[in-house]
Amino acid sequence: MSDAPERQADALLRAMIASSAYRDYLLPIEDEVVRVAFLNRQVREALLALSAAGGRTSRFSFGKRGPDEALLLSFLEYVAFASPGFLASVGEWPLGRAHG
Repeated sequence: MSDAPERQADALLRAMIASSAYRDYLLPIEDEVVRVAFLNRQVREALLALSAAGGRTSRFSFGKRGPDEALLLSFLEYVAFASPGFLASVGEWPLGRAHG
């Protein structure tokens, strides 16, 4: 991370992952989740806005913080259900394996 707002947003996203109901799927891929979040303009802007508004970084508590939090929660949920851990739990990992 190159500057203080990005470092704060990085810490906030990691706190959100650690506090998420999907943490079992997200923690093993946490660095990749953070990398992808910062590559996505909409997710990055929401992260920076939420962290600038005072999002706590030690232990994130989900609440009514508006559309930025809702977008980030949707992002984390999507990534969790596309993660190798979740896919393995429903018999869909590794990809390309024959089913039947």
